Amino acid sequence: MKKLLTTLALCLTVGFTFAQGQLPIKSKAATTNKANTSSKASTTKAGETPQQVAEELCNCFNNYFSQYHPLIKTFIEDMAIQGQEKAAQIFQDNILKLSQEEQTKVIADAQKFAEDANKEPNGLTACFETFQKKTSTMPEAEVKKALEELELSPSCKTIDELMKIGKSGK
Repeated sequence: MKKLLTTLALCLTVGFTFAQGQLPIKSKAATTNKANTSSKASTTKAGETPQQVAEELCNCFNNYFSQYHPLIKTFIEDMAIQGQEKAAQIFQDNILKLSQEEQTKVIADAQKFAEDANKEPNGLTACFETFQKKTSTMPEAEVKKALEELELSPSCKTIDELMKIGKSGK
């Protein structure tokens, strides 16, 4: 069990750090044409608002995680709040509280998640690539609005925590 948790934690940390690198901090549009930043509309070329782009990333991420046991998402959130070591302990404690059948499912899902995270491309990568593509045409202020939307939305809690892990290197 300890080896599995260590492997899962390592995969999550490496995957999240990579994913964070895919998220733009400064958009190309803002970098190349600061003079037009204030006159640009609050939409992408496709007509999407920062809120819609954030919602799309959130939905993509939540859909991806729906294939795994909910404790996997809880583990990610705990990593951002508690750190990797404490989150692994909480994860293990939570597993031990479950029936043998549920424990088997969580462990199988954790192994599948770790395997999926190492595949290229994977569902998370696709989510982040779409977000990056859409935000790359937005002014910097709009990118910040999209990121703020992720932080504020309760349904986007896990993706927000994921980005915090990537930023902090936990």
